Amino acid sequence: MIHCHDDHQVVILDQNLLLSHTYASTKDWRNTTAVDSRHNLTWRKDLFHVERPFRMTTTTTTGEPTKKKKKKNPKRTYDEAFNDIQNDFLTQLTKAVEICKSKLSLKNDTSLIQTEHAFNSIPLAHIATEQCDHKRPIAKILLTDYFLRASKLGIQTNILYSHNKDHPSIIDTAVSGRTVLPANCRFLWTDMKNSTLLISEGTKYSFIVLDPPWMNKSVRRKHPYNWSDLSDIKNLPIEHLINRTQSSLVCCWSTNCDKIEDFIKNDLFNKWNCQYLTTWYWLKITQSGEPILDLTSLDKKSYETLILGCTGDDDRFNSLKGTTKILCSVPALIHSTKPALHLLFQNLINFPNHEIDHCLELATVKGSESHKKIDLSGNPILRLYYTSRKVLFTMCAGNELWFSMLYMLHFGEGPSIIKCAGSAIGLWRFILYAVTPIMISKQIISLIHLYTASLDMAAIDEAERASKTKKN
Repeated sequence: MIHCHDDHQVVILDQNLLLSHTYASTKDWRNTTAVDSRHNLTWRKDLFHVERPFRMTTTTTTGEPTKKKKKKNPKRTYDEAFNDIQNDFLTQLTKAVEICKSKLSLKNDTSLIQTEHAFNSIPLAHIATEQCDHKRPIAKILLTDYFLRASKLGIQTNILYSHNKDHPSIIDTAVSGRTVLPANCRFLWTDMKNSTLLISEGTKYSFIVLDPPWMNKSVRRKHPYNWSDLSDIKNLPIEHLINRTQSSLVCCWSTNCDKIEDFIKNDLFNKWNCQYLTTWYWLKITQSGEPILDLTSLDKKSYETLILGCTGDDDRFNSLKGTTKILCSVPALIHSTKPALHLLFQNLINFPNHEIDHCLELATVKGSESHKKIDLSGNPILRLYYTSRKVLFTMCAGNELWFSMLYMLHFGEGPSIIKCAGSAIGLWRFILYAVTPIMISKQIISLIHLYTASLDMAAIDEAERASKTKKN
């Protein structure tokens, strides 16, 4: 935390500093020769390098705004879109921006180039998709020294992994390569419809954070991830995961959509037996404190909403009721990465004591809907092909080179490089023979891919038909 204003309504967070502190003294289990190989992980400089707004007003060479084509359904004007309450909120955002500008200074670094937001898929998210409805009891694996030192840890779906170390760890996985595990964490990779597996595990949580894959116009247009219907999100068994022996806190991220916010407050909180507390806002800023988008933009907003609710009859979280807090931070240039919230509630929740308060974060990703996003966990050939850049490059380059040499042989053998018994082998034919095994392997992999994709697409189609049948 960089700064907390006097009225506690504006909080400036430094996520880069938090990550560096969280992953200080990380043990590298890949180096088995060292007695105690510890590293202070250094995060990429450009991860939070946002020095200018993402979208600026387009101007002509004369400095005047460009004229946009008239649309059939023109957007609302400013006066139509903002009422008095929203104008008051804009005043609060403007105040927060001024505070950020006064506390932050622009760090010039000409070696870094700002890029637009790009979607980076969650590690192992694709293999976490289960296309069958059969749910086995959850399996548990404790990552002991033996597992952590494994050359390639094969993380599987529907297994709860526990990392009971007081320090972060760097391990190698067979699917996503190098992976960093925080201290004293547990994680489960599974499809959203299999989230009931957490119920059979038995742990109850006093602090739950949800970031569901909401549908909005931007997602529908760009398809950065697969969204879920409101009914699918409502089916999440959060009410069975909340610790009812004491007051518990539930935080749910939302898009700037009144329909979704009302759905969280009325439908989800009622189903989970939660009482609505308040709504906070995450204002995304540049390194100099400017909002990443115009605050008065009528389409895309420079902030996201965080809706807070609680359970229980005691006054543990009464201090949060009715508060308006604006969290300000530079967003990571990785899609949908949210700021850490535990710093804001450390006086209300016993984070260091895991025996008192357990914390759960659900980042849900809907199942695959394309043959390019099939479940690779059960096929080692496809898993190696799609997760190893070296293998993928070798296969694709060798396959293309084979067909290129076949084309070149139409015009001639090329320079002679091997002469034997009066005959000569040209360079083009030699390269063709050399890469033939790669070409054959690539065709076999394509056939395997075709077979597995057919099965998965058939399963997806069957599930969609069954879902439509139930709705009808």
